[in-house]
Amino acid sequence: IRLPKTVIPTAYRLDFSTSLENVSFQGIAEIDVEVKEETNFIVIHAQKLNLSNIKISSGKKKWKAKSIKYNEKNQYVILSFNTVLKPETSYTLSMQYSGILSDDMSGYYLSKYGDNDNPSYLATTQFEPTSARKAFPCFDEPEFKATFQLNMTVGAGLTAISNMNVLDIEKIKNSEKKKYIFANSTKMSTYLVAFIVSNFKSISKTNKGIDISVYARPEQIESTEYALEVATKILRFYESTYDIPYPLPKLDLVAIPDFEAGAMENWGLITFRETALLYDEKSPSSINKQYVATVVAHELAHQWFGNLVTMKWWDDLWLNEGFADLGTNAAEPEWGMENHWYYMDVLKAFKTDSSHFTHPIYAEVKDPEEISGIFDDISYSKGSSVIRMIESWLNNINSKQVKRSTSTYSSNYFFNRIHKYLDLYKYSNAETKQLWDALESYDKDGKPLMNVSETMGTFINQGGYPIVMMKNNKDKNTVDLSQERYFINHMELMNDKAPADNSTWIIPYSYLVYSNATGKPELLENKSITLKEDTNIQLPRILERRDENKNVKVFVKGNIDQTGFYRVQYDDEYIQIACEWLKSDLYFMTAIDRAGFLNDISAQLFNGRTENPEIILDCLNFLKNEKSNVVWQSAIDVFKQLLRNFDIHASYGNVKKYVISLIQNIANDIGWEETKNDDNTVHNRSQLRATILGLACAVGEPKLKAQAIEYFEQIKNNTFTKEFSDDILKVIYVTGIYYGNENDFNYIFEQYKKETSVQRKSMLQDSLASVNLPFLQEKLFELSISDEIRQQDTNFLLMRLIRNVGSSAARQCWIFVKDHW
Repeated sequence: IRLPKTVIPTAYRLDFSTSLENVSFQGIAEIDVEVKEETNFIVIHAQKLNLSNIKISSGKKKWKAKSIKYNEKNQYVILSFNTVLKPETSYTLSMQYSGILSDDMSGYYLSKYGDNDNPSYLATTQFEPTSARKAFPCFDEPEFKATFQLNMTVGAGLTAISNMNVLDIEKIKNSEKKKYIFANSTKMSTYLVAFIVSNFKSISKTNKGIDISVYARPEQIESTEYALEVATKILRFYESTYDIPYPLPKLDLVAIPDFEAGAMENWGLITFRETALLYDEKSPSSINKQYVATVVAHELAHQWFGNLVTMKWWDDLWLNEGFADLGTNAAEPEWGMENHWYYMDVLKAFKTDSSHFTHPIYAEVKDPEEISGIFDDISYSKGSSVIRMIESWLNNINSKQVKRSTSTYSSNYFFNRIHKYLDLYKYSNAETKQLWDALESYDKDGKPLMNVSETMGTFINQGGYPIVMMKNNKDKNTVDLSQERYFINHMELMNDKAPADNSTWIIPYSYLVYSNATGKPELLENKSITLKEDTNIQLPRILERRDENKNVKVFVKGNIDQTGFYRVQYDDEYIQIACEWLKSDLYFMTAIDRAGFLNDISAQLFNGRTENPEIILDCLNFLKNEKSNVVWQSAIDVFKQLLRNFDIHASYGNVKKYVISLIQNIANDIGWEETKNDDNTVHNRSQLRATILGLACAVGEPKLKAQAIEYFEQIKNNTFTKEFSDDILKVIYVTGIYYGNENDFNYIFEQYKKETSVQRKSMLQDSLASVNLPFLQEKLFELSISDEIRQQDTNFLLMRLIRNVGSSAARQCWIFVKDHW
């Protein structure tokens, strides 16, 4: 339920006093408001707050509220006055408020850490999307931007930080308390306000006049150095890329012990789950390091997308989250992460969006529950995937030479227009239409040249995504193209003769034409079209008479570089040709195209879109020579789906043998330790090693499984001498507990309880979630809601167990959830 726009805020002055001992807070709010229409009442958000001494003033005149009506369902209060508030008159709404620090990790809440017998506490905030109203009375909608000046009174030994820099610290008379006075903020939305009261330590550096600091509980301060280093690099990158300076004098990044999300982009005071910000160099892990870098990159991107320019309402959440996922490769260019987006975003979005229960990227929402529901893979991963498609499409139209790299942003059509968008709407709000307008080019008569709104509207305003079906027409030397909506349960729908879904898309379709006319596969054409309805593409004339030479073959690869958010369906002949070439000349396709081709034909296999499944299963043999990380990550996604499909089937053993046959070469080649170089960077190879070895042990590859179990026994017996990364140690622990017994479970749990390193504790917790014996799963379920496991980790632990172990654990988990919730 939206607030009326008769009265809007322009400035807040908030004077907080927080008591960790009493788990409470109180304050005084002064809100300068602008009256748009005559009224005698104001509607303002407040939830679980006690309000008193409510007044409206103009100059020397003051009026007390004559009535206060709370609407708990809609989380607002209606304040009526004995005067008519008039436009073009300055008013200040003031009141006192108080509340209890919550225990649900939203609003203004209490977090605990340290020894259970002698814990330490802090008070922190999480306001997105609709919880600022739990901390202070406010107009809690993103469109109501205002400035915020905060004062924070705290107890002895504690400090306060907020969005802005500290101007002064006043001592409270006859008390050990102190009042922190913060500078006035830029205009921002209420959900971006943040403040923390703690005894945390910090490390800092100054970059171009901006003070950058990372905060953590004192015993974890040594693990903050990497976050500070990477935040400094990424901030410089974004300032250069968007050609708009970071507007605040400081940037704080804070690791919070109890934090439900991964991180929160509060302007100037970004909060993180500890595992998303802390990195212990003494326990190296490429996976953990990448997680820190990517989350920091995501949250720093929000300082422009979301903070500087904010969506007008939550139905345009994707404008915040989609752009924030584009900067990951900026974190560490030397890692070679330029293709990670494919399996981190596109494949994730494909899974969610292939369901009947998906929703459009642009999703109308009204109440807080609906708003919370759209913080999902559609807004994040699909949003960023569609933006990446727009970038590729527009750059392709405007400059055939443009490729995204850190050196070409200034000549990049897309990012030049994004600069225009950010500059035009800075310190304000925007909607999807305004993004389309910024990206469009117009002719002299004002007509759009690229029809960005019409084209991209088909991807934003409806759920699901298309599959483009290619069929070779040799007689006409063409390839016929058609489209339909891709559903994960395509076979079920066909068997049930379900009504056809008539969704269509305007697709920026790209393709490559290969031929072996010279004796080996070579690229003949690189083209793009706009696909609206069934059509065909003409192949090069050189291929018209290929039937005269039976050895000359052609293959058309759809979706160049996988930048389009659609799947491609190949006919069996094309699959067979491409796979023959891949086995003899792996690199005729780029790594990202191999990854996409592999995932698309596997989707055909699972989706009943092939007449000969054996062709696809045989095709995957090209993986025996594959080394690329992005291809293998795509392949592992396929293998996990295959294993899930058969995990309670009589053929499960044969499926595992098939997977082992495909991964054996890469597993033996990559080994347990770093020994040689290949096409991957060390970072990518480290991640690939952990992933491949983990899968090999899970499917029971005899040699690797035995070695992992032997290492686990050595660890338990304290005779282990290898200096493995935490990524490889996790493989060993997971294997030990998956094939182990109650003693093995208890050993890892005891290690978990004693561990002080945040990332290693997380690794041990993940290992526990691979327990295979039903009675131990039940034990883990009980532990998940005990004091031994943080509340923030309960859901993650249960989800990991289902993901790691499969349908048997899912059934057990469902019984447990029904019994306890």
